[in-house]
Amino acid sequence: MTTRDASHRATGANPCQSLLDRLPEPGWRRVERLSLVRREIRESLSKSAVDLLWSRAEVVLEGGREPEADRYYVSAMVTIDLALGRDVIREKADAATAVRVAELMRDHEGVRARLAEVVRPELARLTGRPAARLKFTGPRRRASDAAPRAGVILLDHVVRAEGTCILIDGDAMVTLAGRDA
Repeated sequence: MTTRDASHRATGANPCQSLLDRLPEPGWRRVERLSLVRREIRESLSKSAVDLLWSRAEVVLEGGREPEADRYYVSAMVTIDLALGRDVIREKADAATAVRVAELMRDHEGVRARLAEVVRPELARLTGRPAARLKFTGPRRRASDAAPRAGVILLDHVVRAEGTCILIDGDAMVTLAGRDA
């Protein structure tokens, strides 16, 4: 054992300490406090994702009239099978993905607007009015919210998943009697 080794042992000093002292501090710090609020990544559907989903949609419309109130109804059933788009989507086309996409579609204004554009021509056909004269209520006004206004489309919709399919059921109503829009 050399004198140098003996002196390090006697003092308890690390022979590499001078090298360690010259190293830069690590870029991260040791956790000293715990955060009470967890931050998460937000997920949303892009416009191109909604475009892609609607391009693969199968739409069935049924409509009718309530003559005594001069009201017209259209029910829309939209089916989007993720399995049919597996060649162009990055995520797995499985039931879990369908459930997550359905959750994101529920409050997505682009989905609601697309549904309104699907039912508008059928309502126009039933009422005999030009589609441009039938107005869409926008994001927060639904059929159950208020008394109908003449020429204003009220729309309720539900989005759910079943297997790899996303199912959108929409009910639209327009009245020609009552207050003018």
